[in-house]
Amino acid sequence: MDKTRKQWQKYNQEGEEALADWDYKKAEKLLTTALKLVEKADPIGLDVARVLENLNDVYRALDNWVAAESVCKQSLCIREKVLGPEHLDVGESLVHLALVYWENDNLDAATPLYERSLAIMENLSADFDTQKLRELCIRTSGLARLYERQGLHEKAEELYRREMELCEKQYGVDYKYMSISFAHIGDTFFARSMFKEAESYYQRALQHAENAYGPDHKYIANDHENLAKLYLQMGQIDLAIKHTEQAQKLK
Repeated sequence: MDKTRKQWQKYNQEGEEALADWDYKKAEKLLTTALKLVEKADPIGLDVARVLENLNDVYRALDNWVAAESVCKQSLCIREKVLGPEHLDVGESLVHLALVYWENDNLDAATPLYERSLAIMENLSADFDTQKLRELCIRTSGLARLYERQGLHEKAEELYRREMELCEKQYGVDYKYMSISFAHIGDTFFARSMFKEAESYYQRALQHAENAYGPDHKYIANDHENLAKLYLQMGQIDLAIKHTEQAQKLK
């Protein structure tokens, strides 16, 4: 048993290294071997799920979506059985499966998986450290973007506000990436033709980014572009031109 364990760990580690080096064919070969070995040792154990998650990364990189879906489902099944349905690792597997569907425009299948994953994290967030809170912010923003893809802009706005609250709680009001949250909320208003509300958030995004990076930083170009498209829609051509020129100057 110890020999088999050392063998699968060796192939798995080498597979992870090949994956990090973008050598996906080599990674697939190594990880497939690791999977066969670990399944002999413990067919429904968490080590199997670990190798399956690595294979998911490989298959996604190779655009082998059928295989990616299969290994994600297997990993999810194992983790649910061993850890229970509310474990953080189950939430991770749910997101990975959701992303497979999302990247293939199967948003109806992706949404409930992503929602369940976020709910798991939210329920456990009271005990989160800094790293886990950051992951919660990322997952919250991810579901918001998924809602936006489906035209569910009010639900997206709610989650972007939640993301902003989490970032403010963790990093403070001057957190440099807060401008992205402002811009995202502005996008949800823009999509609903609520231009005055969008203007307020786009301006807040620009001001915050200028304070964080300085007025001449290239990152601010996107904030000027947001205001330019907004003023164009509002018929304020002079302001649209002004912000377009500012964006071009910064690129």
